[in-house]
Amino acid sequence: MDTFVDVLTAHGIGVLPVVCCGYQRFLPYGLKVDSDRNAYLKRATLHAKLLVRRYKDKIRYWQIENEPNWWHMHSVGGWREGSTWLNADFRSQLLKELNNAVHAEDSSAWTIINLEADAKLAKVAHLVAECDMVGVDFYPNYKQASPIDVSIFRKAKSVAEKTGKPAMIVETGYPSGPALRGYSPAKQAEYVRKACSEALAIDALNAIGIWRYSDSAWKSFPLIENHFGLIDSRGHHKPAWTVISEAAHNLM
Repeated sequence: MDTFVDVLTAHGIGVLPVVCCGYQRFLPYGLKVDSDRNAYLKRATLHAKLLVRRYKDKIRYWQIENEPNWWHMHSVGGWREGSTWLNADFRSQLLKELNNAVHAEDSSAWTIINLEADAKLAKVAHLVAECDMVGVDFYPNYKQASPIDVSIFRKAKSVAEKTGKPAMIVETGYPSGPALRGYSPAKQAEYVRKACSEALAIDALNAIGIWRYSDSAWKSFPLIENHFGLIDSRGHHKPAWTVISEAAHNLM
């Protein structure tokens, strides 16, 4: 990871790591949160501290865990294993411990808790109490290709107003395929264009993250998961790459 961080930061690209995401495929082999919740909390806290200690001179922003208001759906999908992820007290304690761990190593760091916007966001203050900035994730066209929908961006503005904290769109995107479902590279480019425009028009938003940089050679399910990249799996730029490049250059 040292080379990864060094190369990006040397080119002026900021890094926003996700710390201690509890997806089972991300955890050390054999580690089960249900086996010992306290041990999991201790290991997660130590992991976060050591990461910040190593990279605090190069990384200022840290996302702690991932979509805490959507853990039940992560469990349904098999991404998280164990009933512990459904326990509200454990969730609150883990977010608090991770937030404290980051700040213990770097008092100037910013922590981010991101929310899945497909869930109801009317009552989120208790979830983002343990962070400096609130993030929002959404894929409004995940289930249908048309019409291209960016109206949900206003949710991020509402979340910022309700929490009283700075906000950013951590994840959003539109797949370039499969064509049989009505997706296309042209529609992907149009979504990215509209998304950047909407984000710039909302003063409460500090940044937008487009998922993802490139398609992967290995395949995921559902099929649209294999088409979110701005670059295809062979390294060819899609039209959306040009759109986001132009948007970035216009901000400089």
